[in-house]
Amino acid sequence: MNLGQLNDAQRGLFKTDCTITCIFSLVHQQFREAVKDCKLPDSDDTYLLRWLIVGKMLRDAMEWRHQHKINTLLDDFTPPEVLAKYFSAGYTGVDKLNSSLLITRFGAMDLKGMLLSAKKRDYLMTVVEVVERGIRAAQNNPTKFKRSPDSIFQMTVIFDMAGFSMRHITFKPVAVETTLQLLQISESKYPELLRCVFVINAPKIFAILYSMMKPFMHEKTKNKVQIYSHDSSIWKAALWRKSIPTSYPFATGEP
Repeated sequence: MNLGQLNDAQRGLFKTDCTITCIFSLVHQQFREAVKDCKLPDSDDTYLLRWLIVGKMLRDAMEWRHQHKINTLLDDFTPPEVLAKYFSAGYTGVDKLNSSLLITRFGAMDLKGMLLSAKKRDYLMTVVEVVERGIRAAQNNPTKFKRSPDSIFQMTVIFDMAGFSMRHITFKPVAVETTLQLLQISESKYPELLRCVFVINAPKIFAILYSMMKPFMHEKTKNKVQIYSHDSSIWKAALWRKSIPTSYPFATGEP
């Protein structure tokens, strides 16, 4: 793993004179041995290091993957028609650090309508399918989606909240249960997958939903979230400065 991806506390887990080779050796010899009975979706050392660094429970995550058949999700799962047509999220390339760039038009989606028309599990699995699709793309083309061979794969996510209203908040499964469940999945099943999160076009009412989520968010996740209002000149500049390549339309002010 590229040590540039670690913060000071994470670097402290290793001896200061330890090289990349030493870290990989530690992963391979100790951690890999400890979890050799787990059915891992990725055999790469950087995948194991992702779990070693954050101190999460790998076995719990592998059990979750087995229970929900995540390893075969891309081949076996077909979202209901309403989710296939109206769930608005997609990849648009990579950011400045070769992290996959995912944009979700959260505010424009009729989540209440989708959850009334489809099972909550199907909605959750639709989101997971999007994540797994990004991971598979990185596995198939690591040169494009990783800044260096020893880096872990990460994502930059943009939530466009234009259109967000009380309708999103007052429908309980969307505002509380489902959103918090997705947060839990992100933090415990995909540790260190998020590089950063940009929330753009956020109306004042968005603060209500975010206040519901913050008590359940890990501090590291909170530190990755940046929220911007409807002033596009501000969030476009921030995206260009912190993440988006200059060729991206948001950065140049194009439609």
